[in-house]
Amino acid sequence: MRAADPSALVPALKQEAWALDKTLPVEQIELLQDVWNRTFAPQFLVVALMSVFSAVAVALAAAGLFAVITHIVARRTREIGIRVALGAERRDILRLVMTRVMAFVLIGIGLGLGGAAALSRTLTTLLFEVSPYDAVSFATVSAGLLIVAAVACWLPARRAMAIDPASALRAE
Repeated sequence: MRAADPSALVPALKQEAWALDKTLPVEQIELLQDVWNRTFAPQFLVVALMSVFSAVAVALAAAGLFAVITHIVARRTREIGIRVALGAERRDILRLVMTRVMAFVLIGIGLGLGGAAALSRTLTTLLFEVSPYDAVSFATVSAGLLIVAAVACWLPARRAMAIDPASALRAE
């Protein structure tokens, strides 16, 4: 017999138990799911808080990365204007900006992965069936930051390439 609400079966279970033996002390019947939830509630809270804080940290890192890269490319608008005035093509400018910025981003991701691997050992007690060196998590965050960096590089570089070289040379 399976019920949609297992707690609805409690009276029937008591009657069946008392039908077998009237002296059985059947006073408190708990569902295993309730016992499980009560037992592991602190761990679930820690995991939920760590997930929220991790998501906030990744979002802040992405926003910071976007802001710094946008600022770096915007400061080079004059240089880009000079290159365009001298005949550089759009793809050359884009490649120049992307390679210079992405080199720094890759160094940063490498250092971040090294730091994360070094600090992951402290989280071992909070992990269940997950390695502290979970390659999927590291790769997902790294790929996400690479995408943010590429977009952060591409948007201002595209904007800088679209400006008139004469106005870029006048800007200071």
